[in-house]
Amino acid sequence: MDILSHYIEELDKANEYVSNNKYSLNMSDTEKVYYNATIRSIRGDIKQANKYLLQNLDELSKDDIKKILQKIVEIESKFS
Repeated sequence: MDILSHYIEELDKANEYVSNNKYSLNMSDTEKVYYNATIRSIRGDIKQANKYLLQNLDELSKDDIKKILQKIVEIESKFS
């Protein structure tokens, strides 16, 4: 699997997680810790995808760039 596919797959997993799991005041302490750790991990994945984009900008097609950025924006919009 090439690195671009890896980042797209990770962003898809992140998007699915934030779509299906919302922070709730009714969560147990263990659930809150797990949720917050997962969100930190997702933010790390987003930072890595951004770093990859910047480092490989000349080699990526416009469609690849658009696809990654759309996934990032979609995930980030669910955090607010």
